[in-house]
Amino acid sequence: MPYVIEQRRSCSGLEIGVTVEIIPDNDICGAHGACAMVDEDLFNLDDDGFIAIGDIVVVPAGKEEIAQRGVDACPLRALRIK
Repeated sequence: MPYVIEQRRSCSGLEIGVTVEIIPDNDICGAHGACAMVDEDLFNLDDDGFIAIGDIVVVPAGKEEIAQRGVDACPLRALRIK
């Protein structure tokens, strides 16, 4: 009998239990701060309001949905999920 591997997905379509990363494009960021309004711990801003998370952020387990909402909140699409 073949094994069936169940892939669970969150409401946003992200696979549950898979490492999710946020990748910013600092050249596009316009310092709107919409991402930080979703979660200021996950989306750190510098003193001028620009994204200050480095090149990549590994999203803690259980925060995948919040990460997706923060990425979706960016009006300039300066963030993406990998």
